[in-house]
Amino acid sequence: MLQTYGVASDQGWLDFDTTYDIASDGPGMMSGAAYYHWVGIRGVQGSTIWVANSAPGYKGIYDNISRDDWNRLGGWSVVWTV
Repeated sequence: MLQTYGVASDQGWLDFDTTYDIASDGPGMMSGAAYYHWVGIRGVQGSTIWVANSAPGYKGIYDNISRDDWNRLGGWSVVWTV
């Protein structure tokens, strides 16, 4: 969908560390297999991934996804701009 608007992007099933690195560089979006809800990637805050969540509190996620959240709700499909 992003590419139809001229935004180059890629997708992958990624681990926490790779997604954290991507989040440090720019925007994206992601959804966990057990989370079953898409959130926008805003960046990082400390050791967490800072997200835009349209359903605050869903499955215990508000504005940040920690490594423990990641492990509890993954695997994660991640879309990022390139």
